[in-house]
Amino acid sequence: MENINLRSLEVQQQVIRRLNDAVLGAVSRKGYFKVLSHELRRLFPHDRLAINLYDSDVEILTYFTTADGVVVGAQSSVRQASPQTVAGLAITSREPVVIRDLARQFKCQEDNPLAEAGLQASIAFPLIVRDAVLGTLHCSFRQEPPNLMDIVDFIATLTPFVSSGVDAILTRERLSMLGAGPQAVPPPPDLIEGPVFESAAMKAIMQQIRRVAPLEIPILIQGETGTGKTMIARYIHEQSRRAKFNFVKVNCPALVTTLFESELFGHAKGAFTGATSLRQGRIEMANKGTLFLDEIGELHLDLQSKLLQVLEENSFERVGESIPFKADIRLVAATNIDLVKSLREGRLRSDLYYRLATMIITIPPLRERREDIPVLVKRISGILSASMRVPDISLTMGIMRQLQEYNWPGNIRELRNLVSRMLIANAHRPLTLRDVQELLGGAPLALQESPASFPTLRQMEKRHIEKALSLAKGRVSGPESAAGLLGIPRTTLQYRMRKLGIAAPVKD
Repeated sequence: MENINLRSLEVQQQVIRRLNDAVLGAVSRKGYFKVLSHELRRLFPHDRLAINLYDSDVEILTYFTTADGVVVGAQSSVRQASPQTVAGLAITSREPVVIRDLARQFKCQEDNPLAEAGLQASIAFPLIVRDAVLGTLHCSFRQEPPNLMDIVDFIATLTPFVSSGVDAILTRERLSMLGAGPQAVPPPPDLIEGPVFESAAMKAIMQQIRRVAPLEIPILIQGETGTGKTMIARYIHEQSRRAKFNFVKVNCPALVTTLFESELFGHAKGAFTGATSLRQGRIEMANKGTLFLDEIGELHLDLQSKLLQVLEENSFERVGESIPFKADIRLVAATNIDLVKSLREGRLRSDLYYRLATMIITIPPLRERREDIPVLVKRISGILSASMRVPDISLTMGIMRQLQEYNWPGNIRELRNLVSRMLIANAHRPLTLRDVQELLGGAPLALQESPASFPTLRQMEKRHIEKALSLAKGRVSGPESAAGLLGIPRTTLQYRMRKLGIAAPVKD
């Protein structure tokens, strides 16, 4: 193989162009991966190339398509995204990871599939789209190449384009499966049959939702992190006259001042440097449909006035244009913080609050509706077992009682995470009560307290941190946070959470 200068701008642009052409040509997963593999293999020798997809809700990895090169026999197609793995390191750091000696790096692990397959060095890159980790790209070698860092820099240049390509292919798959139009936002699988519940509290709430969903009034959904506010918002959209149009979600904390107008209103071609084509904003995409403002309480104060102006005037202009567009949208917002308190503290405009809070729906935490746990577990396990291609789980009365007695500080999101881990454990052997207790952090059954089941210090510490997170409504840092309640620095709390296997709170 000839010595190719990987730092050459011409070489980089050539590969990027071919990857983009593959996406525009509507290739399949295998077709896109084949183009990527071919382009890299002609530039430098390597022994294995793979792309993982990452599901942050359940913290699992699956293959984008079959890896190219060395077969890693012990590596399951569905794996937990442990921070101690190469992929886990790339996901948590959100930076390229370089492992020069796999056997030495993971010598404390009982099993290292890459090293066992004869691979010595591996590099991994997070694939990030819209500030979320979509997956990881891995390139591995039997022997460390002399130009390893050149290869790292070269692939790092490609990863934004690979991320966009993988995201485009996955989006196209979802839309094709649903028979949707090019702007449609597909609902998650657990919404196809609607929310499930058995508790009196949720029956009353769903009755309220069915009454207001057909109306055109704005709705504000309140609830702790992980209670399913986004799912309820989608359900409201599906039950309204706007169901055949788009449901468009805006993650308010992710909006920064410099990109706010472009993100919400769109921009014209040439409106600013980098605006190479016309772009529709979120409001235009939601025309005649529903605009969902997630975590509205965390929108910067300066941006609240701009959003309010559009809502009051029912029109907007793309950046770089002076043509007004009518905004025919149904407004649904969600928050996990006390907006009344935010009003008092001056962090939320009163006029925006009253615009949003025509109707307020409060979703109770899972610990206050334990009757819903069995039906939620059945629904979630059925969906995840099908997507992960593993056998569904059959739960005993003892296991179900254990699940109903647990406090669930992370609510439905934590339940979904646990069910995914139960499915992975069940794939190897039948699931037992002890397995579930260990997955929950060793929490013993209240009715079986005995010296043999007395909780360890590690278990007690985990429960104490989970209780603090629950009281702090999922906040790790800041005012009235879990770190503040525990009297420890934020970094110390995050370290202990990782050590104890406590899932970090994530916004709906």
